[in-house]
Amino acid sequence: MSLIVIVGNPIPPFQPSSMVKAAAWQMPAGWTVVPGWKADTGSVVVGNALKVLGGKASARVVVTIAFSGGSAPLGGGISQKAQLLVGTKVVATSDEVTGESGTLNIDRSVPVNAGDLLTVQVMCTITGLGGGTPTTISPGAGTSVQIM
Repeated sequence: MSLIVIVGNPIPPFQPSSMVKAAAWQMPAGWTVVPGWKADTGSVVVGNALKVLGGKASARVVVTIAFSGGSAPLGGGISQKAQLLVGTKVVATSDEVTGESGTLNIDRSVPVNAGDLLTVQVMCTITGLGGGTPTTISPGAGTSVQIM
């Protein structure tokens, strides 16, 4: 009878994690990664991304982005969208939300590997003649990324 021994690092078990927006931030006109996140207890933020702790074939990711303070020029409009990326790949996009305040939501199950980085990109589109003010993402629990 033979004994086979495999030496190496064990695959870490999946752990839920989350991050919340640390400070207000004005949305840009083109797709841009949302900066300034704070890791919740037991979670890890790398740059502007939530680090996946352990792999899972179908992890549920919930993104909530609260925003307000925008304005459209007379006769124009204002709309916002968000997208979720795993690494550099876009895996989900929110519905477009029109108006000067509201919430962008993404709720998607995706395959993840230990160490993957989850980021969120947003954009604010203002139409019409003249100025207008882009909306601002609100900090705190109303703006978060959770993986479970």
